[in-house]
Amino acid sequence: MVSEAFLSDADGLKVAFLSKTSNWNHKGKPKHDVPMAHKMWQGPLEVDESSGIKQIQIAVPVLDGDKPIGSLVVGISVTKLSR
Repeated sequence: MVSEAFLSDADGLKVAFLSKTSNWNHKGKPKHDVPMAHKMWQGPLEVDESSGIKQIQIAVPVLDGDKPIGSLVVGISVTKLSR
């Protein structure tokens, strides 16, 4: 079900990922900025640029105590959900 996953630091730079991604920085994009504001984010249904898989991305803040220090984005394959 998981088509991709990546962890970004507070500046939006990738620090860990399951496979190579199409972008190395997501600062300024909702998938990073919303979790940095201490909220969950869900993107629209889309075809991922790097994998070509139809998916939905979900992002959550990575916390140190109560302070957001990064974001975790997970792509969920819609095709595999329907099986």
